[in-house]
Amino acid sequence: GPSGARPGAGARAGERYYRRAMAKNSDTILRKGSKVVAAIDLRGVPAGTPGTVRMVVGVTWTRFRVDFANGTSVGSIDASMLRAAG
Repeated sequence: GPSGARPGAGARAGERYYRRAMAKNSDTILRKGSKVVAAIDLRGVPAGTPGTVRMVVGVTWTRFRVDFANGTSVGSIDASMLRAAG
C-alpha cells in the first residue's frame, strides 16, 4: 500500500532468526547431501541404517527427506531421529 510496507517483507528476517536459533540448539546442521544414520527405527528403516539427506524443509520445525542404503526413502524425519554419519 501507500505506506511502503509490502506483505511478507519481514519473512526473510524471521527465516534467518529461526536458522540461527536452530544452529544454536543442535550440534550438527544437516544439509542436502549430508551423510546420516537412522538413530531410531523408522518406517522400513532399522536404526543404524546409513542414508543421504535429499531434501530439507521447514522454517520453525526442520524436517528431512532421506534416501537410505536399503532403498527406502523416508520424509518428514525430525533431526532427533538422525545422527550425522562419521
